[in-house]
Amino acid sequence: MERKFYTFLIFPGVHGRLRKIQLPFYAMHVMLGLSLVGLVTLGALANSYARMLLKVSNYNNVRDEREALKTQYRTLETVVSQTNAKLYSLQSLAAEVALTYGFGRARRP
Repeated sequence: MERKFYTFLIFPGVHGRLRKIQLPFYAMHVMLGLSLVGLVTLGALANSYARMLLKVSNYNNVRDEREALKTQYRTLETVVSQTNAKLYSLQSLAAEVALTYGFGRARRP
């Protein structure tokens, strides 16, 4: 029975020696199988990397929204403190007016 080989001729250049490599038929199938496994592995790694990039992008968006909400919260805190100061001022003025017109006196029996 005749054995089947793949024959590769390698021409190295002007001063090199011609090389002839014979690989058995099964070796090419093994190499093809390994390359297929490598391609599947690379595809899985690319998929994992793409999912990681999407998660990082979403995380960055959430972090930016958090920073925006923190600045908005600080702004609202200053507005509330200013409004409370105005309210306290109005309450003290109202108390003075009430005392001036006699509404604020304690009633005596």
